[in-house]
Amino acid sequence: MTTGEAIPADVLFVAGLLTGNDSLTPQWDTDKLLDKLDELIQMCADSGPGGPTEPPYWVAPDLELTARIAPRLHTAWQQTVRHARDRDVAALYVRVATADDAVQLAQWDHIAGLQVMASMPELTAAFNTGGDGELMTGVLEQPLAVDTDADTPRQLIAEFFRESAVCAVLAPGQDHTLAVRIAVPRPGQRGIDFDEDDIAFDADGAADLIIDVTSDDGTFHATRPMVLPQDRSRPSTTATFPVRAGDDGTILQLNITVLYRNRPIRAGRVVAVVRSVALPDDEVQFWPIGLSSPSEPTAVTTADAALDDNGVTLSVRGTDHADGIPLAGAENWSKAFEQVASQVLGTDYAPGSITDPEAVRLLTLLARRGSQFAKKLAQLGLQEARTISVMVRYDAPVLPLELAYDGPTPTEKAVLCSCAGQPGDQPCTRRPSRRRVCPWAFWGMNRVIARTVRFGPQPAADSRPKLADLALRPVVYAAADRADKDSPDGQLPSALLQSALSQRVGATNCTRVESWPKWRSAVKQTNPQLLVVLGHTDQAQSEFRIEIGQHSTLSQPDISERELGVRTNPAPIVLLFACDSAISGDVFGALPSTFILMGAAAVVATLTKFKGEHASRAGIAVVSALFTSAAGGGLTLGSALTRARRDLIANGLLVGLLLVAVGEIDLKLVG
Repeated sequence: MTTGEAIPADVLFVAGLLTGNDSLTPQWDTDKLLDKLDELIQMCADSGPGGPTEPPYWVAPDLELTARIAPRLHTAWQQTVRHARDRDVAALYVRVATADDAVQLAQWDHIAGLQVMASMPELTAAFNTGGDGELMTGVLEQPLAVDTDADTPRQLIAEFFRESAVCAVLAPGQDHTLAVRIAVPRPGQRGIDFDEDDIAFDADGAADLIIDVTSDDGTFHATRPMVLPQDRSRPSTTATFPVRAGDDGTILQLNITVLYRNRPIRAGRVVAVVRSVALPDDEVQFWPIGLSSPSEPTAVTTADAALDDNGVTLSVRGTDHADGIPLAGAENWSKAFEQVASQVLGTDYAPGSITDPEAVRLLTLLARRGSQFAKKLAQLGLQEARTISVMVRYDAPVLPLELAYDGPTPTEKAVLCSCAGQPGDQPCTRRPSRRRVCPWAFWGMNRVIARTVRFGPQPAADSRPKLADLALRPVVYAAADRADKDSPDGQLPSALLQSALSQRVGATNCTRVESWPKWRSAVKQTNPQLLVVLGHTDQAQSEFRIEIGQHSTLSQPDISERELGVRTNPAPIVLLFACDSAISGDVFGALPSTFILMGAAAVVATLTKFKGEHASRAGIAVVSALFTSAAGGGLTLGSALTRARRDLIANGLLVGLLLVAVGEIDLKLVG
């Protein structure tokens, strides 16, 4: 900040007064202020070490700082800033009137480590000489020590600047700068919460973030890096974005997303009016957008690519990659897979072996469609991405990324690859060929898809404690009676899944219920973090329902926090093994997003209809993978789901390809 050593207390440059938003008013004589500024520059130079022959301790003022400390800058202050720059002034130090003002200044990294204090008496005299004492009225003469409260929470702050001034409105057709940072807000400054209790800082005491800014229509997209210091009294670096305002009377709306390890952890929307003359109550609005992921950079799985489904396009975030895939008709993408899968897996004669001719035919159809899907995704540059983060709207249809197919499009008469039936931990090593269809080529078998739900209003989940670890016991479990239809007494699917759960958590930690009222009582009494449903989905009066027991139904509009337990308890995981549970839902969203909106951390669901036996085996595979992962050192939900898919395919069940997770996949599993 200086060309020499730290600025001594008797070499303070006072360039203006800070006594509030109206510290400088248009009534002041600007010429007199500039004259005094020249006197102060000379005095500071003369009083420096060695007098005026030494290099000055100041060059050009930091315009961003001066704009931030006085949001409503008037003509006199702006001219002072320009005048100081013309005089090669180094750093712009502002005279303060209160200790609060000093703390505000100390929070900016431009003056970190310096003590903010009032000017020395000789500088005060320079202002008072000639009858201009009114300029210094009420200003303290004693040094003001800065005592920054490290416990004051930092926030995500977004402001617009134009010609060094903070803007309440945007000037029509003019260039502005959007500045985004994480810092302790000044009094009266608006930001959104940024929870950092569990931040994973690197060895240097910093976290590397990416700020991504985009418009809903895709016409604006830019990213900038940000470094967040571990010291909570210090701000992050500032990410700046050039923005040109539109016509008078229009409104600019931009979405701001904070990415950590390519995963979205915080989001907000900034809204500014474009107006030639600001009205008294005009101000830039900035409010949070709820996300299903934790609002702080915890030790999350690093994603190789970050995508955003904004309802118009599927686009890459965190880079300047500008191209996106139009989402027109996207609601049919999942149905294209679901229809062919359900025609085979949703019947009483669904194949139980992957070598069954019907299974091979279905696998080939899925691979052929998956190959087309992968080609459509190719322009996003995801070929090498092993973990893909997708931010989706809460009412968006699930994009079946798990069913994209990496290999060449298999022919209609392709044979099953010899890797089928191998243990789940032994991937295929054969060269890809159109003459073979390989289950390992589907993305869900070798990639982790992390779907973070973006809400409209702040969701109920925000009021629940975020889970760092998922306690797999106790469990509340329910099954629909029809899941056991036509099954022998000793092989009832609902009983097999219950037995698998009881073996893992103990009989006393597994509560099975037969109706939704009893479900609500059980979750209230036992406070589970794992909820398992082997249910049935259907529609009645155009409403989707989940059935358990003997015709006990829960309609989608009736899903509430009561199904997830007391609000003060951590957000639970829901394993929803029911026909088409990943895509069943109304125009306001699918079932998984509804549960997440009400407070679930994540939902595992399915993209196909299936018979009770296969639903139960899918549930057993997922539960086994969860507990195996927990015993193996706390792997995450996302990794466990990938393992479950592989095990199901190794055991001959294609339903493994059709499992998806929506919500937070980075929950560590504790058995």
